[in-house]
Amino acid sequence: MRIQEIANIVKCHFGRKWRIISDFEGRNQGLDLLRSTAIGLVLAAHSLAVLPSGTWEHLPLAKAGFFGVELFFVLSGFLIGGILIRQIETSPLTPRSIFDFWRRRWIRTIPNYLLFLMLAIFVEVLVHRATMPSWKYFIFSQNLAWAPPPHMPESWSLAVEEWFYLLCPIILGGISAVSGKIRTWHLALILLALTMPRFVFLYANFGIDIDWDSQIKKVVIFRLDAIFFGVFVAWIYAKRRAEVEHYSIPAFLIGCALIVCSAFIVSREYSVELSAAQKILRGGAIFSITSLGYALTIPLALRYRSPSNSLAVFVAAFSKISYSLYLAHLSLALPISVRIFRESDVAYSILAFLGLSIGISTVIFLYFEHPITSLRERWKIRHKG
Repeated sequence: MRIQEIANIVKCHFGRKWRIISDFEGRNQGLDLLRSTAIGLVLAAHSLAVLPSGTWEHLPLAKAGFFGVELFFVLSGFLIGGILIRQIETSPLTPRSIFDFWRRRWIRTIPNYLLFLMLAIFVEVLVHRATMPSWKYFIFSQNLAWAPPPHMPESWSLAVEEWFYLLCPIILGGISAVSGKIRTWHLALILLALTMPRFVFLYANFGIDIDWDSQIKKVVIFRLDAIFFGVFVAWIYAKRRAEVEHYSIPAFLIGCALIVCSAFIVSREYSVELSAAQKILRGGAIFSITSLGYALTIPLALRYRSPSNSLAVFVAAFSKISYSLYLAHLSLALPISVRIFRESDVAYSILAFLGLSIGISTVIFLYFEHPITSLRERWKIRHKG
């Protein structure tokens, strides 16, 4: 085979890959922008981890990761809520349709998770000679009702999402079957019920020193409400779209104000010396304030259109790799960056970490995540046939 033929094959191959990652047709540019913002906040916070321990944990930028993950939660709820609401409006949720929903979600999320879990196990056990991570990681129960172990630290939020995917269609299907129709007050009661465990825990442990990060923020049963805020917005948007769009700008401004208030509260350290009201606000209500703030920004984001195709391509590509990027940056890219660039200039180390994270996640997206996800549609076509 001649060099020119090889060059043409390579060019054709990477041309196809570029079209996969850069195509933004049919995508909601506003949701892509929010998703890109979320992963950007997470990356910005965790890029500080290349600095020596004890020098960056209390920097304001270190709190950005919290806001990135909370935005991911609300976005997931909005997208999943929209899927389930459209299903309910077409026909009742049946065991078969619920299982089909789970199948599509699991094909989308679990293969990537298992890939990075196995890579994390390889790095920790074979390279660092650490202990084997718990079997609970394989069923997303590592932080179900307790603080998560130290292995694969980003996995706590994935456990929250997987449990939500499992429970949400069952809850909505059950309400639809019992009452015949889902109403807004049903969803409001669900949201309240999902919020209550966090406050009950705080009340039961008042006067006890609680680690806000590991014992509240990262525990599944205390965080399901964050995703349901997105479901609630999806429901209101589906039922009252004209009114929601009419008030989207005031809602966006109120949402931004709530996020700013949340940032001020989060910047203050949680301690046992806080008053009861302060403890509830800092330990419990802060999550609801943040989730509500992000939920109120979604209607205006849905109307966003990129001012240029170049920006739309960049945002779409960054959004597409966001899941692989979330999985790759902390358990894989960060240890490599710290080991190789430990003695380098801080700015160079951070740039190396970001470049390595984006590079790894792009390769994983193109050659693993996207092909696996494509199986959903192929399976659906064969199933219909």
